[in-house]
Amino acid sequence: MTVRHTLRATVCAAVLAAPAQAQDRTPSATGENAPEGNAPENAGDGSILVTAKQTRSATAIPASEIQKILPGVSPLKAIQTLPGVLYVTADPWGNNEQNAQIFIHGFAGNQLGYTMDGIPLGDQSYGNYNGLSPQRAVISENVGRVVVATGAGDLATASNSNLGGTVETYSSDPTQAFGVTANQTAGSYNTSRTFLRLDTGNLGGGGTNAGYVSVARQKAKAWDFNGWQGGWQANAKFVHDDAVGKLTLYFDYNDMTQPNEDATVFFKPSAGGTATPVQLYTPYTKPFFYSDFNGYRSYINALGNSPAAQGGNYRNYYSDAQRTDYLTYARYDARIADNVTLSNSIYFHHNDGAGVVAGPLGQSITTAQPYLDPNYASLPANCRFGANGNGVRPAACTALTDAQAAARGAALVAATGGSGMITRTTEYRIDRGGAITALNMDLGDHQIELGGWFEHNSTTQWRRWYAVPAGNPGLSTPYIRPLEVMQPLFTQYQGEARINQLQLHVQDTWRVFEPLLVQFGFKTSAQWANGWYPVQPRLGSLSGLTGGLPVGKINTLKWFLPAVGATWDFNGHEEAYFNVQKNLRQYQAYLAGGGGPWFTGSQTAFNAFANDGKPESSWTYEAGLRTHRTFGGGRSTITASISATGCWRSRPIRAASRAARSPAALRSWSMWATCAPTASTPPSPCASAVPSPSTTPRRTISPNIGATIARRRRASVVPPIAASAAFWWSVAWSRPAASSCRARRNG
Repeated sequence: MTVRHTLRATVCAAVLAAPAQAQDRTPSATGENAPEGNAPENAGDGSILVTAKQTRSATAIPASEIQKILPGVSPLKAIQTLPGVLYVTADPWGNNEQNAQIFIHGFAGNQLGYTMDGIPLGDQSYGNYNGLSPQRAVISENVGRVVVATGAGDLATASNSNLGGTVETYSSDPTQAFGVTANQTAGSYNTSRTFLRLDTGNLGGGGTNAGYVSVARQKAKAWDFNGWQGGWQANAKFVHDDAVGKLTLYFDYNDMTQPNEDATVFFKPSAGGTATPVQLYTPYTKPFFYSDFNGYRSYINALGNSPAAQGGNYRNYYSDAQRTDYLTYARYDARIADNVTLSNSIYFHHNDGAGVVAGPLGQSITTAQPYLDPNYASLPANCRFGANGNGVRPAACTALTDAQAAARGAALVAATGGSGMITRTTEYRIDRGGAITALNMDLGDHQIELGGWFEHNSTTQWRRWYAVPAGNPGLSTPYIRPLEVMQPLFTQYQGEARINQLQLHVQDTWRVFEPLLVQFGFKTSAQWANGWYPVQPRLGSLSGLTGGLPVGKINTLKWFLPAVGATWDFNGHEEAYFNVQKNLRQYQAYLAGGGGPWFTGSQTAFNAFANDGKPESSWTYEAGLRTHRTFGGGRSTITASISATGCWRSRPIRAASRAARSPAALRSWSMWATCAPTASTPPSPCASAVPSPSTTPRRTISPNIGATIARRRRASVVPPIAASAAFWWSVAWSRPAASSCRARRNG
């Protein structure tokens, strides 16, 4: 077990002591009231608030509690101690995205909804095509609070993926006094994190005018390979507030580099079967070799093949994820009348990035040979090299001698730089912009909300391959993008998608009589997606593909997704609530792999999706009791909730002839636990495997009472012990897990 030690010092200076104001989503901006009990504006000074948004259960974690976990912790890692939430990643801050997994009541990460100040962040899939992670959207120390809805998200949530709950992150507002905040974290493995923030205070003029600028720099060395994860991030925010309305301007810049350890492959023989020694080779870690260039060339053979005894668990020279994001929005909350508010937001997000893997040529020879061997087309199929077999004559091949096969292999090594290595990238571009609006009217016993969200997304993915020059190792590192220093050997494919997203909603919150409140409404979810490949893969370079990758449009229009709920107030302290809601997850228009329709492998399968398929949908049921009590003359308060959440979910089946629907049961249940030290992580609660069409729908009950328990569906990562303690007026010590635990997924 490896333990990292960190030391944090905080220095703050201000003309007048004034707490940071956390931006809460007001009724005008959200379409939902703030959590029950109206969580304080100053979210940074409170404690964890177990509460509900009217008829939906939610938990708010303020800034002070988030930073106690670990200074600079990501919003997603901050919620991992909440009931029904499982979050696993490979670094102590929770920033690593390639190895991240999150589940909330059995729903996987890309089946949830994510926003930052109400702005959509996409579905958080690795290699994302429609957003960015919360930690890339806002610096951790600028987070005002995080609100987690573990059942069904608000109707107004700007998301096309929230089958289940939502994770809403809010940035803090500027303080009203001039001030400077400086935080420094240092630790073992050369860990360093620096945070600086300058608040202007109230600049005067009409109303309130205040802003801040801040910057963060973070880096940390991995514990078992020579990789440095980190990057730069900057935020700026300005708020003008007067009697007429509130104007908010926000900007985020993030540039990150994350070298990643490769996944370990586990082989499980079928019933009664056996495994070979190669299949049973499962190392605990697979650290990459960088920067030992010559050592890696000794690890592979002269033809670029990895050791046969290691099978699929061979080691790469390096792999990394690099992302650069620009996110900005402007919002105006207009107070039209005492009982009418109108909120309008516009936003824009640009992302460019690359996922890079530099490894043995032999493991990628089935892709490289169709492009780099000039005689590939005339070569008999049984003489083409197999995986990890560059230069090795296949046993069935009679058209080549062993010497001829070796000569062809040597030519391919020379064509890829002479090192025996080759670099594969998936390169990304996202340009998306949109608008969000919400009109709220307080009509006495009725509170009416009307709202909508529209987004246009233009996205591109490239699969490219680059040489690794034997004479210039400095061109191949995890800290530069290959396209910046050389031209690709070839582009295997390029996918383009244009997606228009429209979501409308209407909701009425009706006070029927004093104890009874009823909330009902519906939303629409419409997506117009068009995907095509300006560059198609060559025949033979993509396994299982006999023609080109499919192209075309899929329009999914669901105009009625209802929600209804109610609360009953027993005595001003205790109340019962329930909510029933239908949600939809739109097809992923990601054109570089994954399970979307555009990577089904044939035009026939794609057409089946377009004509007969239906996207995933779910019915979510919530019911519970909650209490809010004050003791000792107001000095102590307890807020608690017990609830049950159930879901019925249906999802499409991929087939060449027809896209069908089949219910998938969620098999997880959770109970309340808030322990700070964590010795291990529970297993993943829900596998993503598609059941057979004959599977019977099941309902899941999730009582929130005491500890998280999940049915084991597949192996999961168990990180080293993590514990933290914070002394907020002087120094904070923490003992997080190592910066790179056992990576179990390779992008």
